[in-house]
Amino acid sequence: MTRVVELRRGSYRDSVTLMQVTRAVSDVPGVTAALVAMATELNLELLDGMGFAPPPDLTPNDMVVAIDAAGDGELATARD
Repeated sequence: MTRVVELRRGSYRDSVTLMQVTRAVSDVPGVTAALVAMATELNLELLDGMGFAPPPDLTPNDMVVAIDAAGDGELATARD
């Protein structure tokens, strides 16, 4: 398994759009878990519940991208 958590500071997007992106990333073959969300308290709890450690010093204006994939190729496809 290949797991990654990325922080995108100041990259605000609305929650509906991010839910759609999360769904699209989750549908990539080989992706077992994904979350693309703003770093709100609720979303950080979801991230923790998925077994991802959030990056330090997050604010609600930061975007978090977390992906668990079968390998590097699947991860690269999911990131695209």
